Amino acid sequence: MKIYVSGEITLFPFKGSFMIPYDVDFKVDLKLFTIKSGMVTDLGSVPVPFRNMVSRFGKGTVPYILHDFGYKYQPENTNRKFWDKVLLQSLKDHKMVWWKRRIIYITLRSFGWFVWANNKRYIYEQI
Repeated sequence: MKIYVSGEITLFPFKGSFMIPYDVDFKVDLKLFTIKSGMVTDLGSVPVPFRNMVSRFGKGTVPYILHDFGYKYQPENTNRKFWDKVLLQSLKDHKMVWWKRRIIYITLRSFGWFVWANNKRYIYEQI
């Protein structure tokens, strides 16, 4: 899996989370996605007691944003496993140590279904 983000991503604090102030394009295996300006992200949904071990900032920041985009908008022809693998590959590309990547990935595969399902319900309510 090849992931390319065009340019850098800037974040503005926004109501306890962060907002992307402008559109950001990225590709996953030549498939183009656009994060629209105004998207709000909490970065990694890491519980406070574990943030010393797995920070929301640094090597994981961009991977967390891409993953939040996928979970939030669930683009056509993608699924939860696809976005979990995007996160895992992007964490590797950003040189996060292997054991932290594995903890994050295993946690997502175990518990991410809840967030995915809630976001799917929200998406369909907006249609």
